[in-house]
Formats: sequence, C-alpha cells, structure tokens
Amino acid sequence: MDEAAERMGKLASLLGLPLGVLARHLIRPLPRPMSQNLEGWRVPEFCQRMFTMADGFWLFGNNTWDGFKFWGRDDYQAAVRFGGPIFRQSVDGGLFPIFGDIPHLVSVSLASGAVVSSDWEVYRCPEQGWGRDIASSIPEYIKTLIHVREAFGYQDESPSDWWHPYAMYGDRHDLDHGSGASGRAP
Repeated sequence: MDEAAERMGKLASLLGLPLGVLARHLIRPLPRPMSQNLEGWRVPEFCQRMFTMADGFWLFGNNTWDGFKFWGRDDYQAAVRFGGPIFRQSVDGGLFPIFGDIPHLVSVSLASGAVVSSDWEVYRCPEQGWGRDIASSIPEYIKTLIHVREAFGYQDESPSDWWHPYAMYGDRHDLDHGSGASGRAP
C-alpha cells in the first residue's frame, strides 16, 4: 500500500467511515499532512490527529460551489490575515473553524467537541443561529454530510443545494422533502 492510500485509510478510520465510502467522495490527491502547528489557534485533539494525515481535505468536488472543504493551514492563515476579529473571537470563545467562507463558518466547540454554526454575520445572536448544534462530533458531521449528499446522488445540477444547508446550519432538507432517505443519520 502506498503512503497516500495508507493516510486515506487512517482518515477513514478516524472518521468512522468505511474506506469505500470515503474513497467515493474524497477528492484526490489527499493533501500531505500539516507540517507545522497552527500558531495561536487552540486546535481540538481530533483535528490534531486528522492533520497528521492531511492538511485539510475536499469532499464531492474541489470548487466552493460543489465541494465541501475541511479547512487546512492556508484557511487558518487567511482567517488570521483577512478575517477581522474572527481569529481572536474564535480563540477567546473556544471555537475552531473547520468549514466555510469567511465570515460564514462552521466550527468545533472546544468545550463539547460538537460541530456548531458560527456565522460571524450573526456573532453572538443565538436567535439567528449562532452556536446552533449541527452534530455532536466531527465524525457524525462528516458521516451525515455524506449521507445527505448520497440521498440526492450526483445527477442533480446543484447538489450543494441539498448538503450545504446541513453543512452550515444543520438543516436536513433530505428529510423535509421526502427524498427517499431513511430519515436517520448514519
């Protein structure tokens, strides 16, 4: 087994996914492991382990309109340089962003490990979704994201219309619209 395949197998195991499921959706080549720590960020232990396998990754496609990008080093550096208060507020608020385009982000709560909505346009406005739980953990988040994506196949002209609301806010349109999905997260 080559080194990239070994890292993909480890990533699948860490995410609790069968290798075949991850292989169907992961855009390759899988980025090399993160070479340095993220200076100043409080990185959850799960993400630290993941970054030893890949410096972020893409699912479904490698464009923001059709793909899901789990952040890597360049994204964290961009948040520090161009994200205004996002870096300091993330660190101070116990959040670690993992997905999204600044300022529309999704983060991991350092206190609970849950994946939460963290759109900085509604910073500290829970009535508008700030801090809303999306998933109890990163593996649950990724598994459900793939489940929602698979519920609509790859023939849809805008597949992100289905998985993106879940990825950002936890909304499950695959359950709301009778898509034939099981109605349960995997």
